[in-house]
Amino acid sequence: MNPTQPTESRRPSPRIALPILAKNDADPRLCPHFGQAPAFLVVDSDGSQAVRLESATARRPGECAPIRALAAAGARVILTRAMGRGALGRCHEAGLQVLETRARTVFKALDGFRLGRCADLPDSAICHHHSKGRDHDHDHDHGTRCSAETQ
Repeated sequence: MNPTQPTESRRPSPRIALPILAKNDADPRLCPHFGQAPAFLVVDSDGSQAVRLESATARRPGECAPIRALAAAGARVILTRAMGRGALGRCHEAGLQVLETRARTVFKALDGFRLGRCADLPDSAICHHHSKGRDHDHDHDHGTRCSAETQ
Protein backbone atom coordinates (compact mmCIF):
# COMPACT_ATOMS: atom_id res chain seq x y z
CA MET A 1 0.00 0.00 0.00
CA ASN A 2 1.36 3.41 -0.94
CA PRO A 3 1.09 5.75 2.10
CA THR A 4 0.46 8.78 -0.11
CA GLN A 5 -2.56 7.25 -1.84
CA PRO A 6 -5.94 7.62 -0.10
CA THR A 7 -7.83 4.39 0.43
CA GLU A 8 -11.34 3.52 1.48
CA SER A 9 -10.10 2.08 4.79
CA ARG A 10 -8.36 5.26 5.92
CA ARG A 11 -9.99 7.80 8.16
CA PRO A 12 -10.39 11.21 6.61
CA SER A 13 -7.31 13.26 7.26
CA PRO A 14 -7.49 16.52 9.16
CA ARG A 15 -7.50 19.80 7.30
CA ILE A 16 -4.14 21.50 7.43
CA ALA A 17 -3.28 25.21 7.52
CA LEU A 18 0.02 26.44 6.12
CA PRO A 19 1.43 30.00 6.23
CA ILE A 20 2.25 31.04 2.67
CA LEU A 21 3.84 33.91 0.85
CA ALA A 22 1.51 36.19 -1.11
CA LYS A 23 2.23 34.88 -4.62
CA ASN A 24 -0.41 32.70 -6.28
CA ASP A 25 1.96 29.95 -7.45
CA ALA A 26 0.88 26.41 -8.35
CA ASP A 27 2.98 25.20 -5.39
CA PRO A 28 3.10 28.19 -3.00
CA ARG A 29 6.21 28.80 -0.93
CA LEU A 30 5.81 28.64 2.82
CA CYS A 31 6.33 31.81 4.79
CA PRO A 32 9.25 31.20 7.17
CA HIS A 33 7.29 32.49 10.18
CA PHE A 34 3.66 31.76 11.03
CA GLY A 35 2.85 35.20 12.46
CA GLN A 36 4.29 37.07 9.49
CA ALA A 37 2.47 35.19 6.74
CA PRO A 38 0.56 37.43 4.34
CA ALA A 39 -1.79 34.51 3.62
CA PHE A 40 -2.70 30.99 4.73
CA LEU A 41 -3.81 27.96 2.78
CA VAL A 42 -6.20 25.49 4.46
CA VAL A 43 -6.23 22.18 2.58
CA ASP A 44 -6.88 18.47 2.89
CA SER A 45 -3.64 16.53 3.29
CA ASP A 46 -3.68 15.63 -0.42
CA GLY A 47 -3.74 19.34 -1.31
CA SER A 48 -7.38 19.35 -2.38
CA GLN A 49 -10.24 21.53 -1.17
CA ALA A 50 -7.98 24.56 -0.77
CA VAL A 51 -9.22 27.71 0.94
CA ARG A 52 -6.96 30.75 0.88
CA LEU A 53 -7.21 33.28 3.72
CA GLU A 54 -5.52 36.67 3.45
CA SER A 55 -4.08 37.57 6.86
CA ALA A 56 -4.95 41.24 6.65
CA THR A 57 -8.67 40.56 6.21
CA ALA A 58 -9.04 37.31 8.19
CA ARG A 59 -7.33 38.20 11.46
CA ARG A 60 -9.13 39.90 14.30
CA PRO A 61 -7.79 42.97 16.11
CA GLY A 62 -4.83 42.01 18.29
CA GLU A 63 -4.01 38.85 16.33
CA CYS A 64 -0.75 38.47 14.41
CA ALA A 65 -2.26 35.54 12.54
CA PRO A 66 -5.89 34.64 11.89
CA ILE A 67 -5.95 31.66 14.27
CA ARG A 68 -9.72 31.74 14.83
CA ALA A 69 -10.36 32.05 11.09
CA LEU A 70 -8.09 29.05 10.40
CA ALA A 71 -10.02 26.93 12.89
CA ALA A 72 -13.33 28.17 11.44
CA ALA A 73 -12.11 27.10 7.96
CA GLY A 74 -11.75 23.56 9.30
CA ALA A 75 -8.04 23.46 10.07
CA ARG A 76 -7.05 21.03 12.82
CA VAL A 77 -3.30 20.99 12.11
CA ILE A 78 -0.83 23.82 11.45
CA LEU A 79 2.35 23.03 9.50
CA THR A 80 4.94 25.75 9.99
CA ARG A 81 8.68 26.34 10.02
CA ALA A 82 8.64 28.73 13.01
CA MET A 83 6.17 30.40 15.35
CA GLY A 84 6.19 32.67 18.37
CA ARG A 85 5.35 31.29 21.80
CA GLY A 86 2.17 33.40 22.11
CA ALA A 87 0.79 32.18 18.77
CA LEU A 88 1.64 28.60 19.74
CA GLY A 89 -0.38 28.94 22.94
CA ARG A 90 -3.32 30.50 21.09
CA CYS A 91 -3.26 27.71 18.49
CA HIS A 92 -3.38 25.10 21.27
CA GLU A 93 -6.25 26.99 22.96
CA ALA A 94 -8.13 26.85 19.64
CA GLY A 95 -7.62 23.07 19.49
CA LEU A 96 -5.03 23.21 16.71
CA GLN A 97 -2.09 20.81 16.64
CA VAL A 98 1.12 22.59 15.59
CA LEU A 99 3.71 20.57 13.69
CA GLU A 100 7.09 21.58 12.31
CA THR A 101 7.99 21.27 8.66
CA ARG A 102 11.35 21.98 7.07
CA ALA A 103 9.79 22.07 3.61
CA ARG A 104 9.78 25.29 1.66
CA THR A 105 6.65 24.65 -0.44
CA VAL A 106 3.10 23.56 0.33
CA PHE A 107 3.24 20.27 -1.56
CA LYS A 108 6.57 19.23 -0.03
CA ALA A 109 5.19 20.05 3.43
CA LEU A 110 2.06 17.99 2.72
CA ASP A 111 4.20 15.09 1.47
CA GLY A 112 6.15 15.20 4.72
CA PHE A 113 2.92 15.22 6.73
CA ARG A 114 1.50 12.22 4.85
CA LEU A 115 4.75 10.32 5.39
CA GLY A 116 4.72 11.06 9.13
CA ARG A 117 7.80 13.30 9.03
CA CYS A 118 6.26 16.27 10.85
CA ALA A 119 6.65 16.29 14.62
CA ASP A 120 5.36 18.68 17.26
CA LEU A 121 6.97 22.09 16.93
CA PRO A 122 10.24 21.88 18.90
CA ASP A 123 11.52 24.62 21.21
CA SER A 124 14.22 25.41 18.63
CA ALA A 125 11.49 26.52 16.18
CA ILE A 126 9.76 28.78 18.71
CA CYS A 127 10.79 32.39 18.25
CA HIS A 128 11.30 34.35 21.42
CA HIS A 129 10.77 37.84 20.05
CA HIS A 130 7.89 38.44 22.48
CA SER A 131 9.71 37.34 25.60
CA LYS A 132 10.99 39.60 28.37
CA GLY A 133 7.81 39.15 30.39
CA ARG A 134 5.46 40.71 27.86
CA ASP A 135 2.58 39.22 26.00
CA HIS A 136 2.03 40.17 22.41
CA ASP A 137 1.23 43.85 22.38
CA HIS A 138 2.03 44.78 18.79
CA ASP A 139 5.10 46.86 19.58
CA HIS A 140 7.17 45.10 16.93
CA ASP A 141 7.38 45.31 13.16
CA HIS A 142 5.65 42.43 11.35
CA GLY A 143 7.99 42.99 8.42
CA THR A 144 11.06 41.84 10.34
CA ARG A 145 12.00 38.23 10.66
CA CYS A 146 12.99 36.13 13.59
CA SER A 147 16.59 34.91 13.53
CA ALA A 148 15.41 31.28 13.63
CA GLU A 149 14.13 31.54 10.06
CA THR A 150 17.02 33.03 8.11
CA GLN A 151 17.86 29.96 6.07
